[in-house]
Amino acid sequence: MDSRDRRARAVRRRFVPVAAGALALALAACDRAATAPQVAPSVRINEVVLEDPATGAIIYSHMDHWHGFPIVPDGGTLTLRKFFTAFSAHPDDHDPPSRGDWISLDSLPAEINTRIVASDTTVLRAVGTRVQMQLTGRRTASTPVSMVVRRATTTLYEAPPLNAVVR
Repeated sequence: MDSRDRRARAVRRRFVPVAAGALALALAACDRAATAPQVAPSVRINEVVLEDPATGAIIYSHMDHWHGFPIVPDGGTLTLRKFFTAFSAHPDDHDPPSRGDWISLDSLPAEINTRIVASDTTVLRAVGTRVQMQLTGRRTASTPVSMVVRRATTTLYEAPPLNAVVR
């Protein structure tokens, strides 16, 4: 047997099993029925509006910053209702979002929720539900508060840090 025959035989030994495997995989794939992916309705969040239900005062995010900040009594609690807007205002437009554009999470699927975290828990305790948050002052100081909107474990929106002041 010459070297050409040996090379041809070696190629056939490698090619035939690979080709058979690829053919079996292709046939198996053809046997499966295609299923359309299940897509949840899209949720678009671009800004956050926090409203003090006691006074009607609002604090809102705009691009990478906030207009206003919560002032929490030392030893007291401030409750804020959470709303979101689907569209972001123009960078030069610093007017608060129109109340007609506010969306509450209670109008969206239950899998969409928020997570609120105070950076320094010795200054402020932050807890919340889908529609409101409670900030409890622990000592006079300020601390950033982060807010993330999630669908299950997927982050849909992360607000810029909100500086909360305890007095």
